[in-house]
Amino acid sequence: MASLPPSLDVALLQQNHQIAVQELREAVKDVIADTQYDDPLFLLRFVLSAKSDVSAAASNVRATLEWRQAKAEMLQLAAEGKTPAVFDVFCKYMVNDIHGTTIDGDVVFIVRAGMCPACI
Repeated sequence: MASLPPSLDVALLQQNHQIAVQELREAVKDVIADTQYDDPLFLLRFVLSAKSDVSAAASNVRATLEWRQAKAEMLQLAAEGKTPAVFDVFCKYMVNDIHGTTIDGDVVFIVRAGMCPACI
């Protein structure tokens, strides 16, 4: 079996960024304690996107969790495969639909902007 390149090897990424992930966990423990977000992989994504800048990663974690809290109802509907009411605006003016989900369960939303009533 071929080995993964270092940038895709999650175990290697976790090992190489273990200290930064621990520092990030400590920096945001007040918002992730006892939640699904107190997870090394969740935190690793932020460490990687901030290029190991723990302060920037912490700021991004906080902003993300604030956004998720503000959008909790919409996110719950999406998780249940239901259409959030905010999509009604899109449906009124554009040719679009929820196509389905990816194998990971993410919603696939197709928009044919060139076919919207305002464009015809």
